[in-house]
Amino acid sequence: MIERDLLLLLRSLRSVWTLELLLTLWRAPARSWSADALVLELRASDVVIRESLRGLVSLGLVRADDQCLYRLDPSEPALVNTIKGLDLLYRERPVTVIEAIFARPDDALQSFSSSFKIKKD
Repeated sequence: MIERDLLLLLRSLRSVWTLELLLTLWRAPARSWSADALVLELRASDVVIRESLRGLVSLGLVRADDQCLYRLDPSEPALVNTIKGLDLLYRERPVTVIEAIFARPDDALQSFSSSFKIKKD
């Protein structure tokens, strides 16, 4: 069973690319990465990497320095254990992790469908 914090983190990730990026940073904690180096490392497009980096920065998991070098820097110490658990789970049960990411409700679709609910006054 996936613990609550782990599930919340998974549902905050927008894509498997973002997960892969997060875990790349996790597995090299002493390294600072340029976006270009991450594109090469993950063999992904520049757009995908930059979008994923923006998302991870906004979640408080990654920070960029003055030279636009990125590194994992969880804003809360508890997130370290959550990321560690995510890394282990992804190594052992990757399909479970991927399914959890895709099970995340689409915000736009949810908002759209909510507009059709009948409200009782």
